[in-house]
Amino acid sequence: MRSIADNLQAAESLGYACLDYFSLPPSCWWDEYYTPWLRNIERLKEEANQDDYLRSAIADALDEIDLFRRFATEYGYVFYLLQNSKFAIAHIAARDAP
Repeated sequence: MRSIADNLQAAESLGYACLDYFSLPPSCWWDEYYTPWLRNIERLKEEANQDDYLRSAIADALDEIDLFRRFATEYGYVFYLLQNSKFAIAHIAARDAP
């Protein structure tokens, strides 16, 4: 994992300009991902008593949810809107050429 600044620098070094970026708020994680996941875990708990693989998968899921619960302010997903800056420069240069 890297910081936003490090990701922006990496994109720029690969020839991309960042037009915008945003982070997903914790509410997206809870409302759309973890809460439905917890409902499914609850539904599958009885079946997991007879299935070692399912029991292990549930334990891993609960660990991930707990990690997010404790450290949601320390990490997350950032979406970047990038443009190939070489294309933009070439396009402008061609348009402005005599």
